[in-house]
Amino acid sequence: MFIGLSMLPDYYASKVNLFVALAPVARLTNTMSNLFRILASQINEVTHYLVDELGIYNMFTLSWTE
Repeated sequence: MFIGLSMLPDYYASKVNLFVALAPVARLTNTMSNLFRILASQINEVTHYLVDELGIYNMFTLSWTE
């Protein structure tokens, strides 16, 4: 669907009224970076450290672009 929308936007605009894509934004299981591979395999420990130890609940606040 994403490829079709990028290649033929006028065609899909006439055919599709609403398109909602629900999926993970990123997946780190097949990454080539060793750092991301380690973080992905230890996600529970990383989450525990960020939330419980450092008190970081949101990486970006609502006004992070300002």
